[in-house]
Amino acid sequence: MKLGIVSDTHIPDIIGEIPGWVISGLVDCDLIIHAGDITGSEVLAELREIAPVKAVQGNCDGSDLTEELELSWQFEIEGINIALTHGHIIQGDLITGLTYSFTEADLIIFGHTHNAFYQELENQVLLNPGSPTVRKRKKYYSFARVELKAGQISDIGFIKQNQT
Repeated sequence: MKLGIVSDTHIPDIIGEIPGWVISGLVDCDLIIHAGDITGSEVLAELREIAPVKAVQGNCDGSDLTEELELSWQFEIEGINIALTHGHIIQGDLITGLTYSFTEADLIIFGHTHNAFYQELENQVLLNPGSPTVRKRKKYYSFARVELKAGQISDIGFIKQNQT
């Protein structure tokens, strides 16, 4: 199963639409996961035209999204326990807080920092796809792709672009 992982799209508050390079990088995904700061429900509608979407709210999402979406969500896909949160609700050190908050998760997906991040830590994988629309201290925009096979995370990669 191919997962497209996005976060911090900030559409329409920062940019008007999902960049074309992001759309083309998601078209063959079986599921799209959005880790918050969507800011406009039209983004979810557009992503749902590509594949089913699982999403959580971020700290910049308006009331229409906060009424629809949870702050965090745990679910299982192909035997992989996945935790999804934006990250803004974690107190103290983000990585430590995520691992303490989601002790049963095999894969913890988060956003908020806008910086692509991947780390394996004590049988957990922590993944932040970065942002495809707002760079913060990075030279590139990004999102991630994850492939699951036979109950394992078989591949994790970042799709990066220097401009939106």
